[in-house]
Amino acid sequence: MNPLLQILFTWEFRPEVLILPLIFAALYLRGWLRVREMSMNQGATRWKTTVLPDGRIVRGARRDFLSGWRPVAYYSGLLLLLFALLSGLDAFSSMLFVVHMIQHLLLMMAVPVLIWLGEPYPFIVWGLPKRWRMGVSRLMASPSSFRRLLVRITAPGLVLFYLVAALWVWHDGEVYSLALRYAWVHDLEHLSFFTTGLLFWWHVTAAAPRLHRRMSYLKRAVYAIAPAPFNMVLGVAITFSEEPWYDYYVGVPRVWGVSVHDDQVYGGVLMWLVGTMMFLMAVFVLIAQYLRLEEQKAPLHHARWAKKERLIAPGLEKRVDSSLRSPKS
Repeated sequence: MNPLLQILFTWEFRPEVLILPLIFAALYLRGWLRVREMSMNQGATRWKTTVLPDGRIVRGARRDFLSGWRPVAYYSGLLLLLFALLSGLDAFSSMLFVVHMIQHLLLMMAVPVLIWLGEPYPFIVWGLPKRWRMGVSRLMASPSSFRRLLVRITAPGLVLFYLVAALWVWHDGEVYSLALRYAWVHDLEHLSFFTTGLLFWWHVTAAAPRLHRRMSYLKRAVYAIAPAPFNMVLGVAITFSEEPWYDYYVGVPRVWGVSVHDDQVYGGVLMWLVGTMMFLMAVFVLIAQYLRLEEQKAPLHHARWAKKERLIAPGLEKRVDSSLRSPKS
């Protein structure tokens, strides 16, 4: 059978993996329908609408949380998560390194981005029963010790460290082989990739809940590219290694006619090029958003920029002014 068909038609039933995505899918749908109903009752259907965590609906806001593409992105992320964990990707990851790399890229990059684009927080909160919703609101309120702790442990710098540490630790030869030999270690590996990916892309997408000062588009672009060098170095090292990086794959049956060396090269190139390209794509999108906002700004009145000194040295007018003055006699 074709390798792609084998991956698509090989599935494993794991209730412990299915339960949480199904719960969050139901909560999101319930919350989205409730918010949409409230919005329609308030006559907000013609407005861009922001739903705050406390339930207030703000019309005329910059972001439209009720756009139809948001649920599409969210549910696509959940489906891709189940595909990564329950399909043939998981079954063949213990036989082929390149398949395992595809699985890791989905868990750390593609799935978290799609989930955050769906803006799940306000909808999931509104999907909860009223008592639970009030409890979440109290936990996330500014005076809450839980919120203060959450702010500290999810600071952008720490999250960047978590992501790079997870990437490098789990791709160590001994740790990686341990994950493939023991199912619970493998699950822990996937959980760490998914969790660190969620935290990292949460800062990049600036999705709710916004616990930290929101970074500008340019700052987020710099933040988005920050892990790329670490990813590239690891991918290049694996790609050009003459010896098997992971001894585990030497002892397993070879499938689809792929040798151990070729398998390692394919997986390394995937991490190196495709992984880095995903960071770059985020940078391009953020810069495009920044330029779009700049284009929307009203032009400066000519009196503010058409002076001779400003045309000579933009941004250095004071220095130019002082240098052009005649010395006092």
